[in-house]
Amino acid sequence: MKTGNLMTKINRWTGWLSLAYMIVFIATGFAMVGMWDFDKIISVRRAGMLHSSPYMIYPMLVVVIVHSLTCIQRWLSGWTKRR
Repeated sequence: MKTGNLMTKINRWTGWLSLAYMIVFIATGFAMVGMWDFDKIISVRRAGMLHSSPYMIYPMLVVVIVHSLTCIQRWLSGWTKRR
């Protein structure tokens, strides 16, 4: 497999994972403060535990950093240029 294909796959997977993590993170934040009835979906206590859990925060940070680094690497290598 070429490096370009691998970087593209990593970029796409981490992008989708970042989106999923952000949606869950925002939803648990809304549940904690009681906005838009998210506290009826998940309890405030459980949302607080999930929102501040290292099992939620650290993987999210890793995924976002890897996604950012692959985007920057592809941009710097001239990936965005039309050939």
